[in-house]
Amino acid sequence: MANEQNLHQFRTSDEARENGAKGGRKSGEARRRKRDMREVAKLLLNMQVPVSQKKMRATMDSLGISEDDMTYNVAILVAMLLQAGNGNVKAATFMRDTAGYNPAHQLNEKRFAYQKKRDKEETGGGSGSLADEIEKAYNRRMSREGIDDDEQDESGN
Repeated sequence: MANEQNLHQFRTSDEARENGAKGGRKSGEARRRKRDMREVAKLLLNMQVPVSQKKMRATMDSLGISEDDMTYNVAILVAMLLQAGNGNVKAATFMRDTAGYNPAHQLNEKRFAYQKKRDKEETGGGSGSLADEIEKAYNRRMSREGIDDDEQDESGN
C-alpha cells in the first residue's frame, strides 16, 4: 500500500535514470527467462515418448497413432481425450478449444470479419491511395456536419 512513508523519491534525475535502466535490464532478463522456458517446453513436448512408457504407447497405438507421431504433445491430447470421455468437463473444454471449436472464439472471429467488411464498405472498398481514403473520410465527415465545399472556401478553412 503506497503512503508517504514507503515512497522513495529520487534526489536527482541521474538517480532516476539509473534506476530506470536497472529496471529495464531486469525486465529484459525476465523476458529472456520466459522465452527460454517456452523453448524448453516446446522441445520437451515434441520429444518422442520412450519405449519404456509402455502403457502410454499402447494407448496411443490402440487409437491408431503411428510411431512417428507418438510425442508427448500427442500423449497429452490422448490423456485429455480419455479424461473428457470419462466425464471431466475441464478436459472436454480443453479438447474443444484446442480443436478450434470454442463458440465464443468463433463468434469473435465472425464479428471481426463482419466489422472489417463493414469498414471496407464505408470507405468505398479501400482500393484508392491513402490520400484518396483520407479525402473520402474528410468529405463524409463534412457532409455529416452539414458543411459543403462552398461554405468551407468562404470561411478560409
